[in-house]
Amino acid sequence: MQKIKKILRKVLTILKSRYIIVIRNVIISRGGGFMSKKIRRYYELSALKGLIREKGLSYRKISDSISIGVNTLCDKINGYYIMTADDIENICKELDIIPQDIPKYFFPNMLRNATKTA
Repeated sequence: MQKIKKILRKVLTILKSRYIIVIRNVIISRGGGFMSKKIRRYYELSALKGLIREKGLSYRKISDSISIGVNTLCDKINGYYIMTADDIENICKELDIIPQDIPKYFFPNMLRNATKTA
């Protein structure tokens, strides 16, 4: 029990001194807050970003209408989080995307090697 208390005191002392400590992708910054490094796991939806700009909308307006947070929407569009079927459906309704264009805006990796026909 005494060993655990000593270790905890050392850890708390280090945290109080506010040095930068990196522990498995978690960074304890000088300000004392926690930050984690974002890893892009999915494709960035550039075509969707362009459509949002064309329509003159903002992430805030879209996120309010589909009931998710602005940061969450931004992270999903930038490929940090996966876009769920409900998210895709709600965004399509908001931006008036027809079903034939869903792969173009939400699955760019499927169209990477496709060629235009007709």
